[in-house]
Amino acid sequence: MIYILLFFIFAFSMILDLIIISQVSKKIICLVMLIGLILVSGMRWNVGPDWDSYYFFFVDYEQYRDGVYINMLEPGYTLLNGLVRTVSDNYTFFLFFIALLTIGIKFFVFIKHIKIIFVIIFFYYCYYLADVSSVRQFTSLSFTLLSSIYIVKKKPFAFIILVAIASTIHISCIAFFGAYWIYHQKINDSVLITILIISFMIGFLNISEVMMGKLISLMGNSSVYAEKLLKYSDSGIESANSNPYLSFVLGAVKRAIIIPLLFYFKNKIDPEDQEKFRGYLNLLVVGNVIYFLFIISFPEVTRLSVSYLYFEIFLLALVLVSIKDLMLRFCLLGIMIVFGAFRLYSFMAPFLDLYVPYKTFLSYL
Repeated sequence: MIYILLFFIFAFSMILDLIIISQVSKKIICLVMLIGLILVSGMRWNVGPDWDSYYFFFVDYEQYRDGVYINMLEPGYTLLNGLVRTVSDNYTFFLFFIALLTIGIKFFVFIKHIKIIFVIIFFYYCYYLADVSSVRQFTSLSFTLLSSIYIVKKKPFAFIILVAIASTIHISCIAFFGAYWIYHQKINDSVLITILIISFMIGFLNISEVMMGKLISLMGNSSVYAEKLLKYSDSGIESANSNPYLSFVLGAVKRAIIIPLLFYFKNKIDPEDQEKFRGYLNLLVVGNVIYFLFIISFPEVTRLSVSYLYFEIFLLALVLVSIKDLMLRFCLLGIMIVFGAFRLYSFMAPFLDLYVPYKTFLSYL
């Protein structure tokens, strides 16, 4: 099965981040991986969640554009469909275009972290299937991830432009506008942990349901954004389509292991990476706060957290390469591979019949 093959390729490639290898060699290998993922994503046919809705939107684009059919998709994603339709009405061509855009932008960001790039790619695959089966939120997340470069460089205008573009593709990315300020805050660890605990308790007691109700009433019942906030149903986002109580428990258990690990290593990271680690940890904490607050009462709203939660894969990669003891480093590598396998399964399991078997357009010729 192609998913298992990709898992082992990416798992074994992590060793390249733990040994001495030239940056040029790393970039060449990454280019091969990028091309491979674009091919797997672009060639798929009738594979992945929401296939029918995206396929028929593209095929019947003129009907949606002219108002014959009601268009519930964001204007940015609609524009992407329209741009491709001016060139070709072949849906496979559109899939390749989206794969190049979605995966290509993320690899551009990953290459900025060349020291940990193969660990990042491994977790990118385990957490999000490396966008092999991309939905529009994953495309929008490429732009929020790209905007993080300009957070680090302290270029707010470029950051705002990219997040604005992302929000036109999937409105959930609007929550990422706060990331610029959050990243640069120097917050005491005890404060961050206290915020996490309070958000956990509010979510567990379901207090956020009242809070969300008041927010929606302020937005107005007829507000397009209020409607989208509650009705988004793209597949593949963490816990949005599963039992919220089970998701709360499983999410809490996973975070109870990972978050203390990240705080423990915060001051043990290589000095040149500590500032970035601290900023990414701030973003991850905010993502988890959103997750805990709404996973029980409004699980769909946890989509607002995904732009922030994405930085977990960078933090885990930095932890791994920061360990000096070779034996301990490889032991942690093995644990991460096992965790990655579990994470990949939990991502695919709710929609396994939509991913398996993997089929290409060649099967239908």
